[in-house]
Amino acid sequence: MSEKSPAMRTTVYLNLTACLWFVYCIGSATQVQATEWGTLSGKIIYTGKPVKPAQLEITKDREVCCRDKAVHLNESFLVGKQGGLKNVFVYLQKTDFNQALVHPMYRKLPSTVDLKVKSCSFHPHATGVWYRLQNISVENQDPIAHNTHFFYFRNTPTSFIAPPLGMKKPLEFGTAEPLPTLVTCDIHLWEKAYVLIQDHPYFAITDETGAFEIKNIPVGKWKFQFWHEEGGYIVHEGKPRRGGKTMQIKPGNNDLGVIEVPPEEFDLKIIEKQTK
Repeated sequence: MSEKSPAMRTTVYLNLTACLWFVYCIGSATQVQATEWGTLSGKIIYTGKPVKPAQLEITKDREVCCRDKAVHLNESFLVGKQGGLKNVFVYLQKTDFNQALVHPMYRKLPSTVDLKVKSCSFHPHATGVWYRLQNISVENQDPIAHNTHFFYFRNTPTSFIAPPLGMKKPLEFGTAEPLPTLVTCDIHLWEKAYVLIQDHPYFAITDETGAFEIKNIPVGKWKFQFWHEEGGYIVHEGKPRRGGKTMQIKPGNNDLGVIEVPPEEFDLKIIEKQTK
């Protein structure tokens, strides 16, 4: 067998390299094109008796806290006229989420999520942050001091005096939290909020009708949690019952319909107080 010349060997090598590169590119393109997304939606309905939010007792700094006829309702258990349960955190349970799977639309989210203190109340009462892209900005809109205390499970404990009127304090996080984080004021004990800190953007908070929607979830099998401050995990599966619901996200809309939650899932003391 005659030995190939150096020029011929070079040509063969270049052709082989080109073929391999072409196969790689085709495979990569196919992989990108094969990525599909689904939307998860549903509505959480409380099946107990109608509940009216109770008034909070303001025991300090009333001249500021009650200015402009500010109303202070207990937001820990809000039920709409049709039974819709507000402020349920619905989130994909995975604290080491592959960032390459996040849909590009989420890269356009604001880099800051606001948490304001106004008339001695946190606004909003429930919010969430994708900590890899976003931070929390705490703003005091009152002319008095407020202490802001974050009760983390995994991040370094944080407690500070909210900046003076008109200033903001940004907070960054080092890791995701397994549950929504309680935020309180050590000066005004009725002030309370919850912040969900995740390493992905696949979460939602139910509105006054109990509805939620999470868009562009990568297709596949995922577990979702449904958490409420007065009931903890309020949706269960399996025996023994475990918090959460495992589901196969398919392309397009994945509608769970109505999820009914009975009174037994919640702190009965808060329900009894607000139904009187």
